[in-house]
Amino acid sequence: MKLAGDPTPYLGQFLNGTMVIVDPGFNRLIWNHYNPQNEKYGIRDMYQTMKYPRAIAADGDGYIYVTDVYDYKIVKYRVDVSGDGHRLQYVASFGEIGSGNAQFVDPFHIEITKNNSGVTRVYVSDLSRQDIQMFDSAGNFILKIGEVGSGDGQFNTPRGMAAQGNVLYVADTGNNRIQKLNVSDAGYVFVSALSKGGELPADILFTDVALGNGGLYIVDERNNQIHLVSQDFDYLKSYQGNPGDPFNELRDITFVPNSSGFGSLSQAVTVEKKRIQSFRLGMEAINLSAEPAYFHPLALENNTTKLKYTLTENGFVKLHVKDANSNTVRTLLVDQPKGLGRHEEVWDGRDNNGNICPGGWYQFELIAFDNNANGHAIKWDYKYFPVQIHEAPIVTIQSVAPSVIAIGTSAVVNYTLSKPGSVQMEVLDQNSTVVQTVTSTGVEGNNTIA
Repeated sequence: MKLAGDPTPYLGQFLNGTMVIVDPGFNRLIWNHYNPQNEKYGIRDMYQTMKYPRAIAADGDGYIYVTDVYDYKIVKYRVDVSGDGHRLQYVASFGEIGSGNAQFVDPFHIEITKNNSGVTRVYVSDLSRQDIQMFDSAGNFILKIGEVGSGDGQFNTPRGMAAQGNVLYVADTGNNRIQKLNVSDAGYVFVSALSKGGELPADILFTDVALGNGGLYIVDERNNQIHLVSQDFDYLKSYQGNPGDPFNELRDITFVPNSSGFGSLSQAVTVEKKRIQSFRLGMEAINLSAEPAYFHPLALENNTTKLKYTLTENGFVKLHVKDANSNTVRTLLVDQPKGLGRHEEVWDGRDNNGNICPGGWYQFELIAFDNNANGHAIKWDYKYFPVQIHEAPIVTIQSVAPSVIAIGTSAVVNYTLSKPGSVQMEVLDQNSTVVQTVTSTGVEGNNTIA
């Protein structure tokens, strides 16, 4: 959907199938109703009641909060969903111009969360004050967070925010980083920060951040990309937009709840210059590897293998081991809940009955999927990764008795073979010089050689 007016519209929240957009150029809020038949939005209603609305957030209790920049305040509305559609009812406003508590100079972003005690907390970032203020749902000031600077817990142009419980993420754009803070009513503590480097672009510009599907989605305005990291800042993946339709002058991102009409955990909506579009994320399993790729269950070392993989969101996993004829020989996971991030599963080379699988090539079949509100799978990702069990027999020494022998005497070696084969044993002295070589033919299982 394209918008006229201000070249930087700001996305709001989803309320029962309706998307609320802040359009500062016309000083209005636009209600866009989602049509699931054609997956398009149409303007349903508009509200022109503020001087310069810039950001909006919903508290999940039927209220929305809007930053009114040129009035230096936050306006709170109650959402009336009765009758034939949504209506806004003014409730209250708080704030005035100034640099003191509960005052604003350039209120930019607003974020609402329920803290660890289940109480609503409202965060407002201010580009000129270079800080963030926290309020309760009635607009009462609680805490000032940060000050101008580049140290831990300091800001230079704090823009986007994302909060969950007592954790607050801040796009500290001027310092080009994302800061993670633990916040309570009594104060705040710096936890960690994410800066450029590693798998992120060298010229990244952190401008907004959102929590969704178990991960942290970072808007990179300079490269027109969204970068997905874990909530502890482990890099997972980058997105450039929908196929054939890359992001263009990307600004903002928000996530679509199940109640929106999409029925998906895997939907996001992005704001670009005069354009808002839905962006399908979807469950993916990436970065698959098997370590080691060659193993045998009876080996002293490398007797298991680990399938390592990364999920791009919270979901469920099925994991099977299939032979060369695509027959399932082992089921490792069945609809197992798994969170976003890195995982590993162990296979011991045995089938579902506990028998050692014959040597040869096998493959892991990993199926990752997410569910909608009704529990139906809506996005499946099938991935296959090969692994091999050694064809050659593996020797495992069980015991040697006696452990010390004199010249002219003998010792008994008990060992197992993974399959019938010939065994050559070398006897070394204390200088690692071969003094005797013994060759024997063994059967699968237990054997003895003297």
